[in-house]
Amino acid sequence: MLTLTSIELVGIAAAFCTTFAFIPQMMMGLRTEILNSLSLSTYTLLAAGKVSWFSYGTLIGSLPICLSNGVSLAFVAIILGCKLSLRRA
Repeated sequence: MLTLTSIELVGIAAAFCTTFAFIPQMMMGLRTEILNSLSLSTYTLLAAGKVSWFSYGTLIGSLPICLSNGVSLAFVAIILGCKLSLRRA
């Protein structure tokens, strides 16, 4: 049986919030194709940070860190991809 401590529950809640916070921005960008107000440098640094956290989670063998940052990285990559493709259009 899986038992979680209150500290682990706080970590899971934090990971959930910070991971899925990108969904509204991603959905709005995909729907409206208006991303000119987003900072390219901010999202690029954010993606680099997510890669770093994912790598750290891999190195220490932490599945929650890997999952939350891997999913976040996918969302950030979609936003960056939209931003870059619309920039060229």
